[in-house]
Amino acid sequence: MTTSPSKLYLKQVLIATTLISIVSGVFFNMFPLYYFFLFPYMVLFFAATTLTIHYLLTSGAKPKPQRFVSHFMMVTGGKFFFYLIVLTISAFNIPRNEILSFAITFFVFYLIYTTIEIRSVLGFL
Repeated sequence: MTTSPSKLYLKQVLIATTLISIVSGVFFNMFPLYYFFLFPYMVLFFAATTLTIHYLLTSGAKPKPQRFVSHFMMVTGGKFFFYLIVLTISAFNIPRNEILSFAITFFVFYLIYTTIEIRSVLGFL
């Protein structure tokens, strides 16, 4: 039985989200000073955003595969600016002593979820 690429991608994102939550839970229990109140929402935000971006990329490639590159660039650029806006708004709404932890975590999550997304899109082509 073959699994559709979308179901496989959903499974990869859920596994990554679960692993991130477990590793982060252990880390924040060992170093509670680095915990910030937006962390649980950040994990869900990145998982939901990544799934949405994947849907936009794959659905945009189906009607005209030859336009995939321009569609990919448009969606990726939009995602980057959306993340930048969220990062900026969040940075103004968290305590100053948590900003560094927040920014580092945001960057690490961005790298992890973007890597998963790009690997999936390359497999989709």
